Amino acid sequence: MDLDLKNIAGCFQRDGFVLVEGFYSRDEVETLGRELNRYIEQVVPRLESRYVFRESGDDSPIKHLTCPDDHDDYFKQMLARRATLEVVEACLGTPAAPICSEVFYKHAHVGTETPYHQDNAYLHFDPADGVVVWVALDDVTVDNGAMHYRKGAFALGDLDHFETNLPLFSKQLAAELDPVRYAEVPAVIKRGGAAIHHIQTPHCAGPNHTDHDRRAFVCNYQGVRARVEERRKAAHDAYTARIYRED
Repeated sequence: MDLDLKNIAGCFQRDGFVLVEGFYSRDEVETLGRELNRYIEQVVPRLESRYVFRESGDDSPIKHLTCPDDHDDYFKQMLARRATLEVVEACLGTPAAPICSEVFYKHAHVGTETPYHQDNAYLHFDPADGVVVWVALDDVTVDNGAMHYRKGAFALGDLDHFETNLPLFSKQLAAELDPVRYAEVPAVIKRGGAAIHHIQTPHCAGPNHTDHDRRAFVCNYQGVRARVEERRKAAHDAYTARIYRED
């Protein structure tokens, strides 16, 4: 992979996100697809429910896989992929370390929308030195649920969120952002491309209205200065524990 790290970092530091086509090679994407199918068939059946979210009910399509790197060496290796870390470190301007990986599904005609939020509402870092690398396993369009970013809004810092009382996306951005000053930009990318964003960049994703699934492999990273703000984390953990008890 031959990437212009200086240009990628410049766009990230200006806008709070950057779109990079060809981030994974064709072989990497094909291998990832096979390994994901294996993981779902062999590993998912023995996982606790907190690692597998479905659209609705036990027999409905998978919506999200949490931390597959905790349960499988292949995903652990992909999270630690050196080429990805080089891009993350260029964007942050500091050394970085992996946090965890995720898989997001938007199944054809089933995948629902993702509300506006900042990832640091879930990570609780102070300072908020973190990067999310969202890799498309299928071509991404507006119609099949592309991510949408608010350009430049990461500079506002941590924004207020309200509690949705829903599993997975348990918080939603409370603020209405100026659509002119902070333009909404869809992350339309090809299979193997990456949407890379700062953990304070507000983003959402639409539903999938098409006949084809839209899958993404997501890797989360923190800079060396990032520290968890324990009081915020404790409050969030207590809140989500209530949701999962009720669920």
